[in-house]
Amino acid sequence: MPHRRYRRRYFLYRHRASCYDPVMNGHDNAHDYQSYRQLLDCWRAENSIKTIKFQCLLLSNTLLIAVIGLTDQAPISRWLYAVATLMSLAWLFSLGRTLLFQKAWQRRLQQMAAHYPDDQRFHILDNAETLEQIRNRYRWLSLCGAMPSCLYLLGVPLIFTIGWLSVLLFST
Repeated sequence: MPHRRYRRRYFLYRHRASCYDPVMNGHDNAHDYQSYRQLLDCWRAENSIKTIKFQCLLLSNTLLIAVIGLTDQAPISRWLYAVATLMSLAWLFSLGRTLLFQKAWQRRLQQMAAHYPDDQRFHILDNAETLEQIRNRYRWLSLCGAMPSCLYLLGVPLIFTIGWLSVLLFST
């Protein structure tokens, strides 16, 4: 997706460069809030991208398992194991890069919010009080939602990669 890649580079470059901008260092509220909203939109867009990539990872591995189950020939299966290993590794890197960009944007959002501690518009992501209320009211939700998304978004492709690689190495 070249448009998304361009958008990432543009915003990262623009916000890195804005650190040296005298208007930004003077904390121009309107300019900062516009930048904050753009970064927030990019950060928010990454959630659906992560979900789609994760679903594609699961679907592609499911299809490979089905195809391998239908093939009886060992040489073809070995090639499919190699393809599955490389594909899972590619998904691992792809999801890792998406998570990295989202964390970079989240960090920049927090830095911008620190300049305006009394302006609630800059504290959209500060939901610690809301999360604590939900945890106290719904204990089972805190158990189900306690795992950070980066653990399963990077853990599952890593497990698939290790699994496919081990099947590839130990198959006869």
